[in-house]
Amino acid sequence: LNVVGNVAITGDLTANNFAGRNRIINGDFAIWQRGTSFSPGANAQVYTADRFFMNRNGVSEWTVARQGNSAQYSCRVQRNASTTSTQPMRVRQVLESANCGGIVGETVTFSCEIKVGANFSGASSNIFLTIAQGSGNDETGGKMATGFTGVVTTSSTIVGTTSWAKYSVTSGVIGSTISQLGVLIEATPVGTAGANDWYEVRNIQLEVGATATEFEVRSVGNTLDLCQRYYQKAGANSIFRGNASITGVHYYWMPFSTEMRASPTMSVGSPSYSNATGAGWYNIATQGGELVVTISSAGGYAFIPWTATAEL
Repeated sequence: LNVVGNVAITGDLTANNFAGRNRIINGDFAIWQRGTSFSPGANAQVYTADRFFMNRNGVSEWTVARQGNSAQYSCRVQRNASTTSTQPMRVRQVLESANCGGIVGETVTFSCEIKVGANFSGASSNIFLTIAQGSGNDETGGKMATGFTGVVTTSSTIVGTTSWAKYSVTSGVIGSTISQLGVLIEATPVGTAGANDWYEVRNIQLEVGATATEFEVRSVGNTLDLCQRYYQKAGANSIFRGNASITGVHYYWMPFSTEMRASPTMSVGSPSYSNATGAGWYNIATQGGELVVTISSAGGYAFIPWTATAEL
C-alpha cells in the first residue's frame, strides 16, 4: 500500500490489540513456578499460578489445579467431592501500584473466560467478578481480601455454563485518590459437592477503557520475566562449591533473573552434598540475594534449592 500526501482522519482512531494494555500478569496461566496442583488450607491465602492467590475461609476441602496444555492453560477451582462446606472459593490478583499508572479519570474493564463443571453448585450457577480500587500504596493481597484503604468495588454477576464464554465488568470513573487495583473471581457453593463441582477460568485481562478487547497474548518468556519480579526459585542445579583447600564459610552472590519488586523473603530446601561430611547455611534476604553456605570438607559442594518471594 503506497500513500502519497497526507492522510486525514475524522473522529477517533482506535485499536483493540495494542501491546501492554493488559495490567494483569500471567492472565493466560502460562506460568506455574510453585507447582500445578494445590490443596489450600483453611483461611490460607495461597499463591498458586504465578501472581494469583486463592483463599476460602475456614475450610480446606478444595483444590486448585492447572488444566489444558501449552496451547491454552486454565485454572480450575474445585470443591472436593461429597463435602458440604459452603464458604466462597476465590481467585484474586492484586496489582503493584507502579503498574496502575494512567487510570485516574478513566474506567477500567475486567474480563475473563469461564466455564463450570457438570456438578457446579454455585447458588443459581452464579459467579461474581469484582474490580477493587484502593488509595493505598502496594497494599497486600491480604489487605485486598479484607478491603483496600478507601476501597471502591464494582461487581457483576454472571451465570456459568459448561462451555467457555467471555464475561466482563467495567468500573465507574476512577477517582483522583486511587492508586491500586485488584480483581476477584468468586463462587459460593451450596449443598453437597458432586464429582465435578468446579469453575475454571482463563484469559484474565484488566485494561483501561469501557470495552473488553481481545486477550493480549504475551510470549512465555516475557510472562516469566514479569512473574519473576515477584517470585523466583532455583532447583537442585544451584551449586555452592567450597574452596579446594579451605573449609568454613563461603559467601555466594546470587544474581536474580530479574530485579525483584522488593527485598525478598528467601528460603532453602533440603540440600544434597558431594565430597562433604555435612553443610549448614543461613539466609540473608537482600535486594541482590545472598546465601551464606558453610561447607565442612575442603573441596566439598552442596546442591541447595532456594526460593525468593517479593509478593504483595
